[in-house]
Amino acid sequence: MPLGGQYLVIVADLDPDGVAALPSPQTALAALSVRSVWHVRTDTLVGLVPLEGHDPQFVLTRLRALTRGRAAAARTADGLAGVALAHRLAILALGTLPRGAAELVRVEDRYPDVLLLRSPELRRRIVQDWLGPVLRLPPRERELLLETLTAWLEADRSAGVAAERLYCHRNTVLNRLQRASALVGHPLTGRRAYVELSLALSALELPD
Repeated sequence: MPLGGQYLVIVADLDPDGVAALPSPQTALAALSVRSVWHVRTDTLVGLVPLEGHDPQFVLTRLRALTRGRAAAARTADGLAGVALAHRLAILALGTLPRGAAELVRVEDRYPDVLLLRSPELRRRIVQDWLGPVLRLPPRERELLLETLTAWLEADRSAGVAAERLYCHRNTVLNRLQRASALVGHPLTGRRAYVELSLALSALELPD
């Protein structure tokens, strides 16, 4: 393995019977002339891929085709010296996937989730501060407000677009947003509200 250059570090679940979430990755990559080294740890399979001019997306696309369980990847440009940090980041990204998932994710795609996973107390606080009163509602009303908040954020805070996705009227979305805002005691406007509410909703989706 080269001392310098870019590396891709991959971690994948390994069940007690030794079955990996990424079966035969070294063989699959070798067929594409991509070198890699794989090591079995207690409950994960760890791979080191020196990119050596290969596009990381090219490597990940091939590995995703093999994925049968949870897997995650992190990249470093610091050669072997950066592998340990990339491995820790990949492990954190792996932890953002629920058990039973069959997906390979990059840590770059999971930054908010990784930050929340690193601080369980912060995760609990932000959920309580932004969604606590909503979560204490009866199930039907709770799910309706959570679904509306999620759709509204995913629509770049456009009530009209969110209404189309939810198959309801724009005023219905606005009424639900006002209801949620009144319950939590926070206005849903401004950059800080956007960031914190997004984090709170992401925290709800993380595995326990």
